[in-house]
Amino acid sequence: MALPPEATKHTEAGAMAFARFYWEQASQSLVTNDASVVRAMGADECSECTAVEGISSKQEADGVHSDKASYDIKIVRRVEGSKDQYVISVAGREIPVKKLDKSGKVLRTTQAGTFSWATTVEWRVGWQVTNFQKESA
Repeated sequence: MALPPEATKHTEAGAMAFARFYWEQASQSLVTNDASVVRAMGADECSECTAVEGISSKQEADGVHSDKASYDIKIVRRVEGSKDQYVISVAGREIPVKKLDKSGKVLRTTQAGTFSWATTVEWRVGWQVTNFQKESA
């Protein structure tokens, strides 16, 4: 996995870039049904991260994938934090995607919506996601 260079920096901007990249990859994992990048970015104790991997694995087992990534990230901002741990708000709109079977047949189309995730990242040997939760509107 190649992180964007800015996501490797031990700075507030690096934490924000890392959180953005995590959600871009989480969304992309539903296209490829490969959560290995998301897995590598999440800390072992991050149960929410494991749940994201599970969605991708279930889709793969069911022979389903998305036709494109669904997250259109619009806002990445620091909520709180210090040098080694930040809570980063990652928000945007969820665009409709087609769920396809292995032959390419459209099984259903998801609904448009919005998302906002309070994403905790910690500097260990680089940034790792340690927790996330939906932010209230």
